Amino acid sequence: MLADYLSRAAGAGASSLLLVANQPPGVRVGGEIQTPFGSVPLPFRTTEAFALAVLDAVGLQLLDRDGSVEVPFEIAGVGGMVTVFYGGGCHNLVFRLGSTGGPDADAPDQSTPAHDA
Repeated sequence: MLADYLSRAAGAGASSLLLVANQPPGVRVGGEIQTPFGSVPLPFRTTEAFALAVLDAVGLQLLDRDGSVEVPFEIAGVGGMVTVFYGGGCHNLVFRLGSTGGPDADAPDQSTPAHDA
């Protein structure tokens, strides 16, 4: 299912794919959030499974320690950066398609909390 979301988002020219627990999947196209996958909210177990699929053991430790983590991803021929964060007690993910750097303007504010160095 994650590969399908990513492939369809990339095919639609999306800059971001937003997978937030208890919300329908969304994409950012031309600066606007759209819900091309329908209006059915993602169960928290689904976003948790997606987080477990994209994070290795170190990523999971960082997520538990810091509440968010950003890592590169490559799934179904689509790559970029993904931020996994806790929100509302659930795992949430923001995929920035084609991005290889840090957070950009497409990421929602809650996905990029400040960290102490």
